[in-house]
Amino acid sequence: YTKAREALHKALEIDDGFHAARHGLARCLVQMRDLLGAQEQMQRLLHEVGDDVAVLKDFAVVLERLGDFDEALAQRQRAIDLSPDDARLIADHANLLQSLRRYDEAETFAHRALALDAGELRAHMAIISICTNKTEMTRAYEHLSIVMTSGTQDVLILNAVGGLFEQWKEAAKAISVYEHILEIEPRDANASIRIFDLKMGMCDWSNYDEICQNQIDQIEAGCADNDDDGDSFDVFNLQALPVSYEFIGKVARHAAIRIAGEARLNLDAPPLVHAKPKSAPGERRIRLGYALGYTWFHSLPLVMKEVIERHDRDRFEVFGYSVRPSDGGDFNAVYRAAFDHFRDIPGSAPYLAAQMINQDEIDVLIDVTGLTSINCMPVSSFRPAPVQMHGYGYSITTGADYIDYLITDRNYIPEEWEAVGPEKLLYLPNTFMPTKRPEKIGAAVSRADVDLPEDVIVFCNFNHPCKFEPKIFAAWMEIMKQVPNSVLWFGAWMLDTQTNLRREAATHGIAGERLIFAEIVEHEDHLARLQLADLALDNLHHGGGITSVDALWVGLPVLSILGDKPGARLGATLSNAAGVPEMVVPDLPSYIERAVALAQAPEQRAALSRRLIEGRDNHPLFDNERYCRNLDNAIEAAWDNHCAGRSPERIELGE
Repeated sequence: YTKAREALHKALEIDDGFHAARHGLARCLVQMRDLLGAQEQMQRLLHEVGDDVAVLKDFAVVLERLGDFDEALAQRQRAIDLSPDDARLIADHANLLQSLRRYDEAETFAHRALALDAGELRAHMAIISICTNKTEMTRAYEHLSIVMTSGTQDVLILNAVGGLFEQWKEAAKAISVYEHILEIEPRDANASIRIFDLKMGMCDWSNYDEICQNQIDQIEAGCADNDDDGDSFDVFNLQALPVSYEFIGKVARHAAIRIAGEARLNLDAPPLVHAKPKSAPGERRIRLGYALGYTWFHSLPLVMKEVIERHDRDRFEVFGYSVRPSDGGDFNAVYRAAFDHFRDIPGSAPYLAAQMINQDEIDVLIDVTGLTSINCMPVSSFRPAPVQMHGYGYSITTGADYIDYLITDRNYIPEEWEAVGPEKLLYLPNTFMPTKRPEKIGAAVSRADVDLPEDVIVFCNFNHPCKFEPKIFAAWMEIMKQVPNSVLWFGAWMLDTQTNLRREAATHGIAGERLIFAEIVEHEDHLARLQLADLALDNLHHGGGITSVDALWVGLPVLSILGDKPGARLGATLSNAAGVPEMVVPDLPSYIERAVALAQAPEQRAALSRRLIEGRDNHPLFDNERYCRNLDNAIEAAWDNHCAGRSPERIELGE
């Protein structure tokens, strides 16, 4: 692309009015991720030649990638006015409107596209998404049937179909679609990742060891060969597999290098320059930025909103940057208002996004996403801020040498694990995990109301089943054998999962009806019903997060194992911060023994519950004021260390 750009520039030097060359240059700049340059060339071209459908279509794509959705819609509408019979163009317009939750307008354009071409699959996909959001599932399936019987080989459309089946909790159908994608494009990373994750979520363990080993072998091969498609894995979900933290760290380093390389691919961009501090440390407010990417219905923004609001504004000026546009909802507006400044940044143009952060002269940038599916790591790879941290959304090493600090605590990541990643550990007292005190708990319910038997011990685990695996499930079944008057209560995530877990229980001699699945309900109603359980059983490899926090808040003890990697130690950091360290045991035999003992000791369970509820106001887990004060002090210490000219170093402050 560099040579093509040079040739096109020379053509324009010879003939500045060579419009085809200017259009070609704009397209070349898009491929080189110079979206501002492409925008400039297209604006000039439109000024010189007037409305041109091809240019307007390309211009709308550039504006969409820049996050200027209103202008993208305006330019695409201009193109539609000039070419009213272009079904593909109109379908693209419908899809953008749908993504902006402007459903009625989107459906109007989608039907207009279908009137021109009944086989325009992008229009059908727009209507399917609209119907899903409106819970009009009969219509959604009608249009999906058309897409599925079309014989399309369009991988983008098929991946979207797979995503819809996942959203509808039809895992087996989603897997079938992703397997078809791999027949068309064997190196499709998304399809490979989704198949593995879905099989884990379905708890189909018939060939668990083989599936895990195949996944590990693929990852090893990818990490060993930088020319191979080594990114066909989900680093975050590796935590649920029987692999070491050292292995996860190696995979993360490979992923971080790949992310930085892809961000720079075909990009001719100078390094960003950091503004020098305008005064000595402590004499001005630190400009603190958060790089965000989570969907707005995720639990993390609920927790982070309070953290943002509690930053000491005498010390910090707080900026938010999101690669995910607003969904137009009320919470989104309230969340953004918690920041002093909030900007959408173009995730598809990471260098431009980094420039926007850099121009705000951010001192410390906290990446909240890590190596999750919607992340800001490409932006962080350009080092828009002189001090960069990661915390919360991913919470283990990112493997990135462009992240200086990892926000954590000693229970979660002991200092001997610091060498696993390039980041230095920024230790918070008690727990790295912020929490949100629920505003209310739903109306009281009885066991009969939620289909639980009355006179039994109710064990529970409401984590997503992708965190389950055969070893911990076998432990749960052994506990149930030793406590015959017990049931195990789960969330009803997918029908496939329920079928597989009941079948697996039977192989351990446990009747399937002793596994009870509860529908997913509103958070306040979930808190109300949690009080009906006797003991929460944590996972082995990847412990519960918000799920465990919910249990501890309502006084439900959570039994955890102190594992051999961070994800397996989350229960330890939470229970310690909640004031019940005895609920953390060293190994699986102790876990089984302790669960059985507690099941047989109602007075001990009641005492634990009282301690949890009475301790909510004095133990660290729910003391958000204390947490945020510690966080502020730690961030300031990292900034002072930078201002003193020192390299990043481990930071640990007392209360």
